[in-house]
Amino acid sequence: MLTIYTIVHCKNIFMKLRLLLFSVGLNLSLSIVVNSQTELLVVYRKSYEAQNIFSSETFPTDEIKEIYAENQQFIDEVSYDGSEWFVVTSSIKYTGQSYILSKDMPTEWIKTNWNKGYYITNFVFGDGQWLVVMSGGTEFTGQRFFSESNATLIGSKIKEAWDSKYRITAAAFGNNTSVFVMTTGSGLVGQSYHFSEEPPNDWIQTYYDKKYNITCIGHTGEKWFTVVSTYSSQKAEKFQYYANIEMDKIDEEYEAGYWIYKICFKQLSKEQQAYISNLKKALAATDEEAAIYYYTEALKIVPNDALCLNNRAWAKFKLGQCDGAVDDIEKSLAINKTAYSLHTKASIMVCQKRYHEAIAYFDQALVLLEEPDGQYYFDRAKTKVIIGDTKGAKLDFEKAIEIDPANVDYKVQYEILKQKSEVPVITWDAPYKTYSAVPSDLCRIKLCVNSSARLEDMKIYINNALFESRGITIADECSQGVDQEIKLQSGKNEVYVQFSLNGQIFKSEIRTIEYNPQKKSSNYHALLIAVQDYNDLGIKDLSKPIQDANLLKAVLLKEYTFDSSSVTLLTNPTKEMIINEMIKLQGELNENDNLLVYYSGHGINKNEVGYWLPSNAMLENRSNWLSNSEFRDYLNGIKTEHTLVIADACFSGSIFNGAFRDVESFPCEEMAKVKSRRAMTSGANTVVPDESVFLKYLCTILSNNEQSCLSAEELYVRIKPSVISNSPNNQIPQFGILPQVGDEGGNFVFRKK
Repeated sequence: MLTIYTIVHCKNIFMKLRLLLFSVGLNLSLSIVVNSQTELLVVYRKSYEAQNIFSSETFPTDEIKEIYAENQQFIDEVSYDGSEWFVVTSSIKYTGQSYILSKDMPTEWIKTNWNKGYYITNFVFGDGQWLVVMSGGTEFTGQRFFSESNATLIGSKIKEAWDSKYRITAAAFGNNTSVFVMTTGSGLVGQSYHFSEEPPNDWIQTYYDKKYNITCIGHTGEKWFTVVSTYSSQKAEKFQYYANIEMDKIDEEYEAGYWIYKICFKQLSKEQQAYISNLKKALAATDEEAAIYYYTEALKIVPNDALCLNNRAWAKFKLGQCDGAVDDIEKSLAINKTAYSLHTKASIMVCQKRYHEAIAYFDQALVLLEEPDGQYYFDRAKTKVIIGDTKGAKLDFEKAIEIDPANVDYKVQYEILKQKSEVPVITWDAPYKTYSAVPSDLCRIKLCVNSSARLEDMKIYINNALFESRGITIADECSQGVDQEIKLQSGKNEVYVQFSLNGQIFKSEIRTIEYNPQKKSSNYHALLIAVQDYNDLGIKDLSKPIQDANLLKAVLLKEYTFDSSSVTLLTNPTKEMIINEMIKLQGELNENDNLLVYYSGHGINKNEVGYWLPSNAMLENRSNWLSNSEFRDYLNGIKTEHTLVIADACFSGSIFNGAFRDVESFPCEEMAKVKSRRAMTSGANTVVPDESVFLKYLCTILSNNEQSCLSAEELYVRIKPSVISNSPNNQIPQFGILPQVGDEGGNFVFRKK
């Protein structure tokens, strides 16, 4: 991104970082401004040279050359706000100029240019690099610079240079280093400097009264650094601190004839810079999984960033990970409720087929919208079409077209709606998922029917048997519907509603509701997933996963407090089967339970994102791959006290998403008292062999263990050296915290029978 401004167009000089949301299913395309408070110091001087101002994420080399060729302007002032470079070029009477960007201090380059008669005119640290600008044709006669990390030595070195008639003409701060450029022949006489945590307004005013001018400003990352000096006569000058960039006030200074002399942004901390770096990578990612990864990394630094949570929710929504997206957007809304976050919430509700709830959020978003946006009305219109609210949809389409009459898509969808004959539309509100598991035999169902004609003979069927209902009820959000409690049979219940209209029979979609009346006797549960046969011929079949999973199951049932009713083994499952089983566990388990999830099968890493490959995965299509982030989202909905994931697959270490830690062992009874979400993997981000050395030692150590209580951490400590020593490629098992799923510092504990 590059923006060039001339002095007469300065209202948009300082730009905040924009996060562009992804354009997806509902044709949503929004821009969100990061609510960062960029603190800024600006020094203005009267009747300064003609100027141009550049703003660029990378240093604007080509544009600087172009401005020089067209206007003979040189670099006058440079600053970095943590995201972008800001460069002022002016018509200074230099004879030439050169600059360097370097991660290391460019001492030799500076000495070479000194020998050519060039002097340092700017020294800046930004984007992890030192920028040094050297110019020819200055009035300088001598120059030196020193770098210092010891703050107590700075004063003595400056005083020594002052005593030799040198004056501070530039300063830079970065990488825990302070750099001071000292010059003779600068025209500066008296000089003083000042460090302050707060903007030094009063200190500067005191020196203004003594006829001094500001000649250098900087920020160390903790304090403002200001240098004031005296010339032969005082310059007409103004100084202004901006807690937030106030464009109108900056523009007023230009109109009054005051031009930018010095600019300085408050230097960001390393954490803030890392946060912005991750946001940039998220925005640049063409892959939504990679974007989710970088948003997650950013949220580790700023956990309560509403915009980042909103954007990660949107990326998950684009991938169809709607259940995981809900948690993010609800956290975002709890922090800051905005039109765009409400729109995101509404879009996710549509993805989950919670259409009436979605419309309620679209309504709220439109109330908060500062300027009319046809997209919001268009998205609500399409949702109303789904539930059969033709009249409401037409009004929204018309409003969208009124706001943006040039949008062809709005007009096309509106014409399609007008040509459709009205038919009854039935939608589920509860349960909104196609499959769900419930702990009770009583379950509330709620359906909504939109029809201009009165429906007849409404019936509810459970497993194709008629259920006697109270009849048709009227709901506020639809013309007719069903809202009542039904009684379930043990096992799976396929529920649908049937009604007739003018002699024609209509049926709703089927909802599968599973009820298991017998509470499993053990509070230790295991979900074992073994995938060795793949539908796609491009994915090599494996030979051991099912055998390995059965071996682990046998050890758990024989040696530990698992029983057959609490251990589920999925062999060659599809992605849908895995997800449905996790949804089932969400309904069955609570905070008194412990869950072990084991996966053996292919793993793959794509664009820094790890995936498990279910049996229906296709090598060239990721829609049936199970990503780490999606798996964690479903895991987050299982409210157990302790959850341990054991993954025996290639690239399984990527599940930690940066949260890996190799931790010390603690007494397992103490660990059992605190909630945990941990994972153990057969390797890091590497390939592991089909013949699993990891599984062999996992089962051996569990079988031979004689302790009544064995923590997962201690199990890992015992496994690790054996696997490293005996694996063909020296694979290194990993153990750590699963990020973003509620770990509080405890640990899963295996208890002997």
